[in-house]
Parts: sequence; C-alpha cells; structure tokens
Amino acid sequence: MPLYPLIANHARIQGVVKIKVTTDGEKVISLEAESGPPMLVQAAEKNVRTWRFLKHKPTTFVTTFEYVIKDPDQCMFSNSSSVLNLPLKIQISAKGLETCDPGTENKPHS
Repeated sequence: MPLYPLIANHARIQGVVKIKVTTDGEKVISLEAESGPPMLVQAAEKNVRTWRFLKHKPTTFVTTFEYVIKDPDQCMFSNSSSVLNLPLKIQISAKGLETCDPGTENKPHS
C-alpha cells in the first residue's frame, strides 16, 4: 500500500509524480521518473517496485501518483488514505500536521 512519506508531510511537499514503468509480463523490470518532487518520486518508485501482475505481454506505460495534503482537523489525527486505480493512477492523501493544546476544549469547525 503506498504511503505518504512522513518527512514530505512535515515539509508540506505535495504534487504529481509520473513514472514510466516497463514490465516483463509479470513484474516491473525498469522505472523512469518523468516528473515530480524528488522526495515523492522516491516513495512512488519504491512502491512500484513491489508490484506484480497477472501474466501479460511485456509492456510499458506511465503511472501517475498524486500526493495531496488535506487540512487537518483541530486536534484530530488520522492516517493517510489511498485511492488505487491500478496500474495507471494512485492518489495518496494525508492530513496536514497540526499541534494543539490538549488542555483546551475541542470544538468542531463551523
């Protein structure tokens, strides 16, 4: 499962990563980053290297990873989420990091 790199979340790095993927008919044999922030490219490539496919003719295609940081809910922490439209599009979102004073009352945003 693709994850949002924690350091990229802290640095508020988001963006679109495009990677050209070549398969041998079952697994990835080569990757070529076409665009994207380097920290996110590294995370996307690491994920793509784990992919395995049903047997098919060797092929090359471009996959797109969209990394999005959403506004945090005050004092509410949640994990990142992923939407997988494999193998062509993957969206990974994470809540932005926000600190709060646990001694204050937690009120919902209006």
